[in-house]
Amino acid sequence: MTLSASIAAQQKVIPLYSGAAPGSENWDWEEKEFLAGAPMNAKVAYNVVKPTLTVFIPDSPNGTAIIICPGGALRVLNIEHEGSKVAKELNKRGITVFMLKYRLVRTTTEDPFQEALNSLKDTSKLKRDNNTLISKLANDDAMTAITYARKNAAELKIDSSCVGMIGFSGGGSLVLNLLINE
Repeated sequence: MTLSASIAAQQKVIPLYSGAAPGSENWDWEEKEFLAGAPMNAKVAYNVVKPTLTVFIPDSPNGTAIIICPGGALRVLNIEHEGSKVAKELNKRGITVFMLKYRLVRTTTEDPFQEALNSLKDTSKLKRDNNTLISKLANDDAMTAITYARKNAAELKIDSSCVGMIGFSGGGSLVLNLLINE
């Protein structure tokens, strides 16, 4: 109980942008989280409009940092299994972790999973969802996260040259795109 309280006390949520995120200034929908059922049984976020970094600071930082990009096909973010749980494991090794909540395709129903499945059946809907734009905005969020980590390295007790990224599913695509395009 004391250990989990110690870890929770060392988390900090940081907005990536002051004001509206560039490129989505007119987005007015609400970000939501829910507990996904089986087989996930985990907390999931969707409709992310205001990208953030949740910083997980270890008790004994070793100077290394990792930015985690949770997955979810650019529709949801598995912020528990592919976010906070991974962060806590890395913290045990002295690694400072930034969990990135990046912008996603808008979900207009209360069931983002079913909506995603339905969109795969309707290719015209995929085009309307504008996945190319969302990919670009999510990539911008990932690049801004790297810049933030490096710029604030001294304050966070990390080496600015030791900032890495890991991504799952759609988050893995972000990491790959940054590698290819930078």
